[in-house]
Amino acid sequence: MIQEATAHYMGMTATVINGLALQDAMEGLGCQTRLMTTIRMDEVAEPFIRRRALTHLERGRVIILATGTGSPFVTTDTAAALRGKELGAEVLMKATRVEGVYSADPEKNPHAVRYENLTYEQVFRDELKVMDMTAIGMCMENNLPILVFNFKKEGTSSVPSPARRSAPGSAPPAASAHLEPGLSRRRMYGSRRNRRLPGNPAFVGKHNDEID
Repeated sequence: MIQEATAHYMGMTATVINGLALQDAMEGLGCQTRLMTTIRMDEVAEPFIRRRALTHLERGRVIILATGTGSPFVTTDTAAALRGKELGAEVLMKATRVEGVYSADPEKNPHAVRYENLTYEQVFRDELKVMDMTAIGMCMENNLPILVFNFKKEGTSSVPSPARRSAPGSAPPAASAHLEPGLSRRRMYGSRRNRRLPGNPAFVGKHNDEID
């Protein structure tokens, strides 16, 4: 019988496979990328080091972060919220198979109601399955908005313009299903230092022994 912690490590290492595939796909489109992991795999990826990741972003590279936090019992949602804050992201984008956030799973419940905008408090109160609650709480504490989009449809997501951001002192929406057309990515962090949309976004890990 596989222990739960072992299963979590198996899941984290499996994300490297996705990272390698995503890296090749993006480099095929002309994007410079770096795959970074919290579990060392020096033959295929760089170790995640915050200052190195920020340097890659400043130099216009896309960073793909795999293996979550590197610790069991922590979801990749929470890892995304943590890295988003750590790297100075302006928004966390979550990809799903449906058009945004619903009161229930629309694939199972045809009467599920779609939300256009939500506050973090609504997510907690209604127990909406946007992300795990630890990740939601982290985003709320750090004033990091979340955008939810359908990754199967091209052009269904983008970082909102400044006019759509929350007013100073007000809580940002926890999630939005009504997104502007433009950038379409699986899970993305738009760095304040290097926010070049849509051509060169800062992403959620590739191999390079040196920062050149």
